[in-house]
Amino acid sequence: MILLFVVHTIQGQTLTGFDGYYYTGSSAGTALVPRLYFQSAGGWYGEARYNYESGQAISLYAGRTLSGGSWSVTPMLGVVAGKFRGGSFGTNATLDIKHISLSSDLQYTVSSRSSDESFFFSWSELGYHLTGHFYAGTVLQQTCFSRGHNSFDPGLQVSLYAGDWQFPVYIFNPLGNQRYCVVGVSREWVYGKSINHKKATETP
Repeated sequence: MILLFVVHTIQGQTLTGFDGYYYTGSSAGTALVPRLYFQSAGGWYGEARYNYESGQAISLYAGRTLSGGSWSVTPMLGVVAGKFRGGSFGTNATLDIKHISLSSDLQYTVSSRSSDESFFFSWSELGYHLTGHFYAGTVLQQTCFSRGHNSFDPGLQVSLYAGDWQFPVYIFNPLGNQRYCVVGVSREWVYGKSINHKKATETP
């Protein structure tokens, strides 16, 4: 499975954070996926993932965030080791307009063992901040494997904020037989102060 996140950038400040997500359902299987990330005041970005590109796989990514007010773009390069081995490159982008948030993630991951395992992944999200404690929206993820297997998974999401903590819930393919859920918890710190952020995605 793949899990990608968007970090809403605070320009000129150092931030660190973590996420933990639990996936269950007929399409996603069952897995626990943690992530740690760091971004410097200069925009340099890095993160460590587990169980993201594949079960029992560790990945490390590095890149730099470019931002301007309401938007941010973070191109990244990464390496994957474990059950899946290879390299990856992609871009995460966000745009916030008042209470509306847009995000788009693109990733191409190349297997070092077989070209049939390589894949392209995209994730798009449109959401609305209803209150300071509640966020809701729609999501769409697509995965295209070199061997020809493609998946198209629409979904819904809600997220609750409690102080410095965020608790997102995603339901993919809510009207289909391949329905599955993602439940998470996250927290972020900025110069010793914590702020809320949102996101993420998963695909089989």
